Amino acid sequence: MIKKIIAYPKNIRNRLFEMSIPASNEPMQSNLCPTILFSLTIFFYILYQLAMQPGWVLGGEMWAEMATNYFPNANSPSYLQKLFSTDSGYIPAPQRLIAFVGNQLNLPAASVPYFYTWSAIIFTAMMVGTFCLAQFRILVKSDLLRFLTAISILMVADFETRTFINFTYFSAFFVAIVTALALVDDSEDIPWWAWFVPILMVSKPAVLAALPAMILVAMVSKSRFRWITIIVVALCIGQILQMVTSAQTGMMPFRINEITFASKVIASFRYFLGFLGGYVIGQTPQLTTYFLMLAGLFVVSVSGFAIFNRKSKAGALIIIGLSLLFFNVLLNAFALSDLWNLDMTRLDGIPVYRHIVVGFSGCIMVASGLFSALTHQKTSKPSGHFRKNLGALLFFVWFTGSGWLSFAGKISREPRSPTINNSQWQNMAVAIDSGISPVCVPIDPWWKGTSWMYQRNCSVLKPAPAWEDGLVLISNPLFFDLTPPSAISDKTLIAAAILVKPFSTQKAFIEVQMLIKLVDGNVMYYAGARNLNSSGGLLLLTGKESIAIKNISSVRLIFNVPVEIALAANDPTGVPGIAWMGN
Repeated sequence: MIKKIIAYPKNIRNRLFEMSIPASNEPMQSNLCPTILFSLTIFFYILYQLAMQPGWVLGGEMWAEMATNYFPNANSPSYLQKLFSTDSGYIPAPQRLIAFVGNQLNLPAASVPYFYTWSAIIFTAMMVGTFCLAQFRILVKSDLLRFLTAISILMVADFETRTFINFTYFSAFFVAIVTALALVDDSEDIPWWAWFVPILMVSKPAVLAALPAMILVAMVSKSRFRWITIIVVALCIGQILQMVTSAQTGMMPFRINEITFASKVIASFRYFLGFLGGYVIGQTPQLTTYFLMLAGLFVVSVSGFAIFNRKSKAGALIIIGLSLLFFNVLLNAFALSDLWNLDMTRLDGIPVYRHIVVGFSGCIMVASGLFSALTHQKTSKPSGHFRKNLGALLFFVWFTGSGWLSFAGKISREPRSPTINNSQWQNMAVAIDSGISPVCVPIDPWWKGTSWMYQRNCSVLKPAPAWEDGLVLISNPLFFDLTPPSAISDKTLIAAAILVKPFSTQKAFIEVQMLIKLVDGNVMYYAGARNLNSSGGLLLLTGKESIAIKNISSVRLIFNVPVEIALAANDPTGVPGIAWMGN
């Protein structure tokens, strides 16, 4: 009786995917083509990033926690802190390991952003490109379809998702395809590189969406995947306990509200159907929530037909892909319920960003699995080249016709100021390496209310300027007189910054001098200069000495060309906003 119960899941799997049917009699294909496509995927992603985000990937600047969390923790004398420090309440193991390697190589500060950014690019391409390898022919016979699937995952993602701090969202796809392979490959153990799964699972909380499928598949898989799953479960329990602890101490922003458990579950199912329908229909039409949910229900029905009628092993991709989407929205509905609730506003515009990109990967898996299963030849006779790649052709037509190809070109571009073009990491790299204190290094992004900065004994002394607060034109004359705010008169000025852009549509070299007149009649200068595009950026002004703000009588900003300067909230009308930095 017990043996029958234990064998029941495997019996269902065997009937569902016709595990007893022998493989095709086609001659054994060479592994050369999949290996070439794997390499081509990496090469494609490198070129794609260079084409879409040249200023960012070649600029050597820092983004958010790259500078405020990963870099300083990697330089800690404690190995425990180097490897297990949290980021927003969770442990990001892959990023910690990369930062640790950079620290052990003793990279200069100027090289660290390149090391972080390009590590993210290469590892992202490798994780996603793995689907091209020959082992996955058991899921999707067409090498071309697997290649197009990997390329589509890499193309449709926003700027933030691709950064070093967020690239592990792509690891959910890697975990999912390994899980799908373990579900149907009964001939041998999954490849050795599947042992990277435990490390990748200890990363972004959204990646936990892959865990339920792993646990279920482990019931019918070979021993290697079972051991991997056991380790993953143990590590994820530790991660969850860490997140609970972080939430209790306020380090992790779990939303506490009055939304009921039932409402969260209902919202999860509605978002699941809505995003499934929306992602399959694509970006072209703008449809109502209920129509998207009906479309999602139709996709579920077609998926059921493909799984139960076609009995192709590509059905494993469909099942795991649906699971990935569902548990992604389920996690959002419970952890971010003030946003992901029954008002369904998250469906507006069918977005693809870091909170739902794991689910989008799942939908791409569903599409790939459907096209493979529906063009699957049930007989063991060799299939022709066209029939074998018909699924790839249909996938390309769908990806293009649904608008995702065009959308990818929009969402993948590097943003403008104030999201980037603010970081001063390269300019201040020598000071960072020297260990001097105080030091103030603005980094990207520089959003209203969120002024990111790497610092040692330095901070922004008052709300920083933002384009949302308005701007002032400095043209004739090319200077402006002002005085420091009285609210910071008890502080010491170490540096200052302005959010500035050329008063033209062309790139311009902007040079600024801050003439500081002291109450004793002496004069000191802070200065800075940058080449800036028409969208502008942050310009840092530094000097040889720090100055007690109470000793400053007046300040004059002197410009070399006409510029527009962002204002700061609560400053007098028309006065250029200055980010006063000090302690």
